[in-house]
Amino acid sequence: MAAGGRARNVVASPLSAVEGDQYFGLNCVACREQFAVLNDVAQDQAPVTAVGSGFLHVTCPYCAAERLYALGDLKLFRQP
Repeated sequence: MAAGGRARNVVASPLSAVEGDQYFGLNCVACREQFAVLNDVAQDQAPVTAVGSGFLHVTCPYCAAERLYALGDLKLFRQP
């Protein structure tokens, strides 16, 4: 943990998105491609929101850019 007892970030692996499923994802700041990070387990049953000031440490599956993203950057999307 970082000084002050707060975690600095969480390492997240991109997911292999399945057509028609819903995910929380990010847009890569380097290549602009959208990729899935978390499954939307609610699947339209109840809204889920990320709260707090944490970060996700993620490597883009398209261009391999490694970046920190704020939790607020997560966007809900359905894989086409």
